Amino acid sequence: MGKIWDIDFHEWRKKHLLLQSKNTDFKTASKDWMQLSVDNKFSYQFDWLGVPIIQMPGDLVIFQEIVYRTQPDLIIETGVARGGSIIFWASIQKLCGIPGKVLGVDLDIREHARNAIKYSNFKDEIYLIEGSSVEAKVVEQIKSIVSQHKRVMVVLDSNHTHNHVLSELEIYSKFVTKDCF
Repeated sequence: MGKIWDIDFHEWRKKHLLLQSKNTDFKTASKDWMQLSVDNKFSYQFDWLGVPIIQMPGDLVIFQEIVYRTQPDLIIETGVARGGSIIFWASIQKLCGIPGKVLGVDLDIREHARNAIKYSNFKDEIYLIEGSSVEAKVVEQIKSIVSQHKRVMVVLDSNHTHNHVLSELEIYSKFVTKDCF
């Protein structure tokens, strides 16, 4: 678990987060901004170390905080897209001093994503599995990899339909280590 360097500031932030959560104007404006950002493909405008990441910049800050605090030695992400988030996870592990691996699973891993990963500084920390994230043979491969790790985090970002996400939640929730996400 990451160290809290300034307990007073930590408590101050918690108080303001609670106030934000109760502020209906703040919640409405945030929801409206989020919908506009989705409608305008805002998350498609960013790269991580030169590779398109397709994530909201604020989410990336929160993601690194989660990795720092939970110290996963394996991060599984369903959905590889252009490869940026797979590289992001591996780079954050390295910055946090975690000797870890990242596993990307996707139905169709495109050549541009494979090349982005292959030519990144983190290629040795990344596994890729091509296939449906809910297919039995893919899940068996993942189980084998998970068995070699102590702290596992899962990020579901593939097919966003209700039934697929529900299937992924049922399958991948079993891989998440206690106190990880």
